[in-house]
Amino acid sequence: MDCSMDPRRACAPFAALLACITAACGASQGDPTDGRMDARGDGPPVVLPRHHADANTGHDGGHDARIDATVGADGASDAGEGTDEGGAGPDAGFDAPYPAFTIEAPQVIANGGPVLSNPLFVPVVFPGETLTASIQTFMSSLGGSQYWATVGAEYGVGPATSTDVVVEGVAPPTSLTDTQIQAWLANAIATDPRFLALGAPDAGVQPGNPDASPPPDVAYVLFYPAGVSIDAAGLGMSCTAFGGYHYDFTLPNGATVVYAVIPRCASFNQLSGIDFVTTATSHELIESATDPDITTHPGFVGTDVDHFLWELVLGNGEVADMCSFLPYANVHPNEPGLGAFLVQRIWSNKAAAAGNDPCVPALNETAYFNSVPVTPEIPFVDQGQTYQTLGTQIPVGQTATVTLDLFSNASTDGPWTVQLLDYGAAYNNPTILDLEIVGASTGVNGQTIQVQVTPLMAGPSTFFGLSPYFIYSEQGGVANFWVGAVSN
Repeated sequence: MDCSMDPRRACAPFAALLACITAACGASQGDPTDGRMDARGDGPPVVLPRHHADANTGHDGGHDARIDATVGADGASDAGEGTDEGGAGPDAGFDAPYPAFTIEAPQVIANGGPVLSNPLFVPVVFPGETLTASIQTFMSSLGGSQYWATVGAEYGVGPATSTDVVVEGVAPPTSLTDTQIQAWLANAIATDPRFLALGAPDAGVQPGNPDASPPPDVAYVLFYPAGVSIDAAGLGMSCTAFGGYHYDFTLPNGATVVYAVIPRCASFNQLSGIDFVTTATSHELIESATDPDITTHPGFVGTDVDHFLWELVLGNGEVADMCSFLPYANVHPNEPGLGAFLVQRIWSNKAAAAGNDPCVPALNETAYFNSVPVTPEIPFVDQGQTYQTLGTQIPVGQTATVTLDLFSNASTDGPWTVQLLDYGAAYNNPTILDLEIVGASTGVNGQTIQVQVTPLMAGPSTFFGLSPYFIYSEQGGVANFWVGAVSN
């Protein structure tokens, strides 16, 4: 449950809009060592974005072109999807293809760091743990499941395995820091064969071996029991500021240790018991696999520059962060073994690029639909360098109209409703953007909606002068959203 903890990002799930669950977003906030921890938190702490160039910076800006896209449809539309029913933009028609517009969706970028191609998980529990049997069953079922293949294969992550749960004999302190956790884990690796760095797992505790190194692709999963509070390097306290994180550190012998920490929360993001544990674990383990060497060689983390505000407001831009804010972020997979457990849906670059629901596995929805602002590229400055991102430039106090393209990958059961939310207002802070829909606020694939946007103040410096806003599309109990940006 993460928004991993890179000091350059903030977790700001899109919020309280229409009683949407405040994100299960891991509130990824800053660690002084420039690492990343994944947390789920209530407020949007401030961090800087990734500093990287975008391979697509030179494109023609936005997705203004209306083309006859044919993804997922034969070009025909239901009779109820014309301009009369939706009442939205004039370019809607009965024969709009699916999707009607070319959509440039966010992509989680590959930074060149490693992934765990065949992860081996070592789950650890402590005295006082009441869920050991369920944790063992879940860990044994996860790595070979269709769910795991669905969320990991496109990123180079193959089937995972898990050892039996390691039952630690000594209870942890009731108050821990991440530094203490690292020291404890380093000692366990050097002295306890069950941590796979020393001989046979049943050999018993050994004298400390400074040469002990975990095998390749190992990730330790530390399940702390109820009553243990964890202070994650300035991120805040477990179960208040975050519900889990993953991280790595280097042993004195140069070996890298990858680990995830799952605290026990009585209730977090409306989840408790084993449901909280398994959603947190599924989030942290796919991020441990796709971005294991956070501190020195990042893997899949951060969005393309055109959509870099997504990683700022949604947590950190790791593959689980990007979906953890959804009202329907978690599912019971429809498969034996794992189906008894709740797991989180994960971002798919391939699905996003194809115009499909980017959070997989997809829900049992008839169609994926969304509403996307038609914008050019606008500049922002990071550490003296100028970049381009998608957005609209509007001086403070002036008003401009932004067009929203409505698209779906198949026919929907009638029009969906569009609402907008200013980033500041989402967290009970001063409103930065006044957002008003002009005319119809409902529509279907191929229609457009007009939004009048008035900046009431300058964009925050923490977002490089850019002001985010959220576009919320809802129909039949299904909710999707998009992030827009304004500069002054």
